[in-house]
Amino acid sequence: MADEQEILNRWRLVLGKYAADQIPFEGGSLKMMEMEEVLDYLYSREYGEEQEIREDRKGGSGASQLTVPHWLTKIKTLFPRNTVEIMERHALEKYQMTELLTDPEVLLLDEPTRGIDVGAKYEIYQLILNLAKEGKTVIMVSSEMPELLGVCDRILVMSGGQLAGEVDAKTTTQEEIMTLAAKYA
Repeated sequence: MADEQEILNRWRLVLGKYAADQIPFEGGSLKMMEMEEVLDYLYSREYGEEQEIREDRKGGSGASQLTVPHWLTKIKTLFPRNTVEIMERHALEKYQMTELLTDPEVLLLDEPTRGIDVGAKYEIYQLILNLAKEGKTVIMVSSEMPELLGVCDRILVMSGGQLAGEVDAKTTTQEEIMTLAAKYA
């Protein structure tokens, strides 16, 4: 019976709040309701009342009190990492929730453009450069050398778990970076 209810709860998440009368949450309903809230915050941006794409990007059709930082925290506690990554990518690419990138004073980006199409990469690069111009600190981890050379001011190169060196992105070469990367390997 528990497996059957788990399946119904998952279907309810897929169908959303509009299926509440037909498929109520049972069992771990508080967690399921929170999951529904964060899914609704993102995916209800898709359609407005006339089934048109929303222009205001305010999200939700109900009285959700979520903010972007709170939404990020909740999805990371409610969903597995791969699901969180998909939702974050949808938030950036499909719904242009650039608040994900622009809220903090110090931003740590780990492979920020992995798996993203070329157009979205360009937008992310522009956001990173604009944040730096505004005086915010951006720390980026990337294995894409052209990305590092095009976006960064300074590049710290790791090798074998140790800092192998620091180079000026404007004057360094890919060869110098590769030499440092092999230093402790």
